[in-house]
Amino acid sequence: MSPARARPPDLHPALRSALGGVFAVTLVALGIVGLQLLVPADRSSPAAVDDPPSAFTLPPESTNAPAPATLPPVTATHPATVAARPPLTVLNNSKVTGLAKKAAADFAAAGWTVAGTGNLSGRLAVTTVYYPPGMLAAAVELRHRFPVIKDSAARYAGLPGEGTLTVVVTRDYPH
Repeated sequence: MSPARARPPDLHPALRSALGGVFAVTLVALGIVGLQLLVPADRSSPAAVDDPPSAFTLPPESTNAPAPATLPPVTATHPATVAARPPLTVLNNSKVTGLAKKAAADFAAAGWTVAGTGNLSGRLAVTTVYYPPGMLAAAVELRHRFPVIKDSAARYAGLPGEGTLTVVVTRDYPH
């Protein structure tokens, strides 16, 4: 007869449960990361333009869209180079009357050319600058000069102000 082998002791039930929970959470996190890598985010969205020429609409998906990517802060060790300053289109996305015109005056006083102002209906959480291809440096410079512009994102099709930086001011803009 062969000698009986000693069986390793079982883990304490509480420890076994905790390890199982950690393992499950890790698998879920890896699954989420894997999906984010496999499925590209679609940040473009169509815009609906209201009948009046000075009133514009955020696309319905914009109210639930992921937050625009945040730009790195400009620091003293990496000063912003003066980018070509394209003209700005300033849109009011609040119930504060005249906010786009007030912001446009602020931008003009700082040396920016304002191509036009208007209104944008829908709901945007914070003041945001939308930039077309090739104008990221100008968007960074504008955000550096005006920290109240909290977010920036690549412009989406149908957004007013083609060929300009489009600044959408919300109630967080000082009035």
